Amino acid sequence: MFTVLILFGKPVDESAFDSYFEQRHCPLAFQLPGLQNTRINRVVGAVEGVSPYHLTLELGFESAETLQDGLNSEIGQEMAQDYKHFASGGVNILVCELDAERQ
Repeated sequence: MFTVLILFGKPVDESAFDSYFEQRHCPLAFQLPGLQNTRINRVVGAVEGVSPYHLTLELGFESAETLQDGLNSEIGQEMAQDYKHFASGGVNILVCELDAERQ
């Protein structure tokens, strides 16, 4: 399992961010070719200090190839261009490979 982990920094206007994210960005992300699962996490704190993040979006793919195909698709490119419309707190994007899973 491979995951794109997107960390959204605290936006200037949280309400505007949330509205755009829910109404425009998520529906776009959910159309990515090869996407198997998603997870949205609202950041509510940090172990130490104050978290610089507002929320995270996890996009799961079966393989590195399907992940790359999804990101390189027309939808993936549209998503990449979409961040500038709402992510005023910045975006960090990580590609992760599942190493271990425990329940």
